[in-house]
Amino acid sequence: MNNRAPKTPDPRPDALSLTSLASPTDGPQAGDVLCQLGDIEDGKAKTFTFKKGTWRFEVFIQRQGEAFFAYENTCPHVGLPLNLNPTRFLDIKGEAIFCINHAAYFNIADGLCTKGPCRGKWLTPIALELIDGQIIVA
Repeated sequence: MNNRAPKTPDPRPDALSLTSLASPTDGPQAGDVLCQLGDIEDGKAKTFTFKKGTWRFEVFIQRQGEAFFAYENTCPHVGLPLNLNPTRFLDIKGEAIFCINHAAYFNIADGLCTKGPCRGKWLTPIALELIDGQIIVA
């Protein structure tokens, strides 16, 4: 029998703005269209890579029906990318975001790690909007 109390999650991080992360000359600006929702197959993801000087970072947009969820592609456990395939971030059942490196599972809708070495930690959400079928930088 396990008598340990469940781990209380860390506070959820605020959504990051791509405009604050990317280079002002090379990166996306507020109002820029990243893609159409229809460009992402239901249950799949699309990755985007941005640069700021020599620093490179990647975000992914996971589509679930008519909804989408955007996160920085970095596992909070050790900072490695979550995936190997640029369109696949979900576990085999399609029920959770899965980190291929250390078998961590994250809720799709809020990015909370529910199983694995970083349980109780969060993926970093990215601030995007859906307007007229377009995914736009907030």
